[in-house]
This record gives sequence, structure tokens and C-alpha cells, in this order.
Amino acid sequence: MYNHFSKLFALHYIKDVKAASAVMGWMHADVSNGLRYYSPKNAEILHILCEYDAKAKGLYATNNSSNSDLMKELVYKVMH
Repeated sequence: MYNHFSKLFALHYIKDVKAASAVMGWMHADVSNGLRYYSPKNAEILHILCEYDAKAKGLYATNNSSNSDLMKELVYKVMH
């Protein structure tokens, strides 16, 4: 997921998004939707993804959350 969002945020700064998305193997229509919903001001998503990756690996463990609980929290934070 981190790879996907980092590329999506990078596309905001590229002039020819259609050509760049083709190089990445992405469909331009899918990229357009992603660019519309996630702007650079949402870049904290990258931080959230790194945080939850670390939690899933046992770092920052403060409780006994299962991986499914962590995934639910992650999706909620990314969507809101």
C-alpha cells in the first residue's frame, strides 16, 4: 500500500500524468480517480502506513491487537 500511495502522491507533481501512469503500468482513469480523492495534503497516509507496518511487526506494542484489528484501524485512518 505504501508503494501505491507514494507513487500516487508523486504524480501530483508530474506534468504529464497520463504518460507517467502508463510507465508505472497504471490505467489513467484509475489514476485520475486516485488523484481526485488523495491530494498531497493527505500525505500523512504514508506516515500512517509506516506506523501500522511497524505495529504489525511488534514495534510500539501497547496492547495485544491482532493483525485484523490493526488492519481495521489502518483502513479507518486512511479513509478518514
